[in-house]
Amino acid sequence: MNLDINNIEFADNNVIEMMFSDDHHVLSITTENSYLSSDKVWLGKTKLVVKNWERLTVEKYVSKIPDSKGETYEIDWRTEFLTFDMIQEVTIGPNELILKGFSKQNGDWLTYIFKNCSYTIKVIKSN
Repeated sequence: MNLDINNIEFADNNVIEMMFSDDHHVLSITTENSYLSSDKVWLGKTKLVVKNWERLTVEKYVSKIPDSKGETYEIDWRTEFLTFDMIQEVTIGPNELILKGFSKQNGDWLTYIFKNCSYTIKVIKSN
């Protein structure tokens, strides 16, 4: 089974835990389930661990009125830790990992952008 992040879907699966290490150098995200698209199977409870980033940028998109244009704000993730309710999009680019989804705290759209990071994916409990 190839647990390459390009083959794993987290969309529409609740994030059940999201936490930084004490030194803020590692971010662990646990989802209730994930889908391995290459094998067309549900994996079960899955943990994504991101570490060794050069830079982490966290943004939230806020729209005051539904269906209106909103604004994007960069937040200080060390003092305002917003967690995902669900990760809806994962993008891998050159030296970049981008996670997007809804905030558990207020439903705002969140974007976590990791520059030059490493990550691991582990199935904690198989279906």
